[in-house]
Amino acid sequence: ELLGRVESVLTRLHTADENARSAAARTEANRLLLADLLEAREPSWSLDREDPKRAVEVLESAFARHGLDIDGGTTEDAAQAIRSRGLGSEVALFLDSLTELRRAAGDKDGITRVLDLAHAIDPDPQRADLREALAAGELDVLRWIAKSGFEDQPAITIELLGSAFQQLNQKDDARRVYRTGIERFPADFALQYRLGRLLTPPEMESGVTADKQEAVECFRAALALRPDSTVVRYYLGRLYYKLQEPERSLEQFTIALTQRPDDGTFLFQVGNCKLAMGLVDEALAIQRPLVERQQPDWLAGWAANQTGRCLMARGEVAEAARYFRLAVDQNPNNPQFNSGLFEAVLASGTSEEAVQVGQRYAERFPDDPEVLNNLAWVLATTADVDKRDYPRAIELARRSLEINESDASWNTLGVALYYSGDAEAATDALRRSIRLQGAGNVVDWMFLARAHKLLGREAEARDWYERVVDYMNVNKIGDPEFLRFRAETDAEFAR
Repeated sequence: ELLGRVESVLTRLHTADENARSAAARTEANRLLLADLLEAREPSWSLDREDPKRAVEVLESAFARHGLDIDGGTTEDAAQAIRSRGLGSEVALFLDSLTELRRAAGDKDGITRVLDLAHAIDPDPQRADLREALAAGELDVLRWIAKSGFEDQPAITIELLGSAFQQLNQKDDARRVYRTGIERFPADFALQYRLGRLLTPPEMESGVTADKQEAVECFRAALALRPDSTVVRYYLGRLYYKLQEPERSLEQFTIALTQRPDDGTFLFQVGNCKLAMGLVDEALAIQRPLVERQQPDWLAGWAANQTGRCLMARGEVAEAARYFRLAVDQNPNNPQFNSGLFEAVLASGTSEEAVQVGQRYAERFPDDPEVLNNLAWVLATTADVDKRDYPRAIELARRSLEINESDASWNTLGVALYYSGDAEAATDALRRSIRLQGAGNVVDWMFLARAHKLLGREAEARDWYERVVDYMNVNKIGDPEFLRFRAETDAEFAR
């Protein structure tokens, strides 16, 4: 009898141990699934994106990799497959994202299927109302929900409400909802992440400084909760780069590489940071091999472009032109690739060849403000002063601003006006650039300092100059072009 009781106890202990291991394995599998879905939900980490059909494929593939066929069988079959893993509302939020993408891709049948599946695994009535209001585009209903005490709802409902406003392009409403949610649930990863993403500017835009700084705090809070999130670390690194803090940016991408060794995206960003810090040879050693990579599909072109930038900084202009041509071959419509080629040809070729390249570029994209601004920048700032064309640069920058006002174009106009001798107009343009960003950037400050000095406003000039010196020293900014401007500025203030 005693042996029987002992055997029974051992059996129960063994069963409990097996159950614990099984539960731990399921928890880990679910963690990996949600991490995969979070990354898949993001558009490709590319500087020229976004194709909704491709985004649908990526998110669907993430489900499939974990054995979930969301379009297979009946809706209940798919719902049961998700529920059997102990998941429900967490996955429903990713289905909401898939609904948005399928809507953008014009897949009406697919929208209905995913919406029904989200309802099946997350039957909460409040969230069901939110999904239906979003599907119908009923902004008034969403705002009524936001004003009627949504603060009493759990974090996941607040996240869905904020996401609904985002999908309807109501950034201010979404920001208020996420901020309210974070006040109640400061340790909720999803809310911190969502607000951070909302405030992160697109890849090719500078963004508002205050928004970027708030986004940094959101992502830092999210990383404190999930240090292994490469998605969050990527965006934190990009924000530091946009804030002209390359050393901090480098730290984030270096950590990301320990999590995903040899990842082309993170290597590319490390190379960018090295160049921004003035470590040109190290940057070149990273970027040049990436030109040979096929995946991700954007990498070869951008690596060729950045290789060209490194070679320009080393004075190897002809070789730089070769790499810029490789970049243009990869994507003939990319404004930065074309402007890089134009700059290299302007520096190394004949005047006639440079004019031909510039005209061909401008004629191909006559109404693209980024193209016009890039051309203007090259004509105003190319290292060979004899090859600059200030009147043409001013004309192109103003044309860019007529099409679309941006801090980049105001900055270009201000720099071109300064070099042309119109310091008063330069200060106005540079202040407009600063106003759009909230605080401006180090190039704005440098040329504003120089313009004030030219106008005899010594106190204002000195204030801006000291800001430049302090910022560049603290953040270890070594970008070759910035250093060239800094050397000019130092020389003027040494007189």
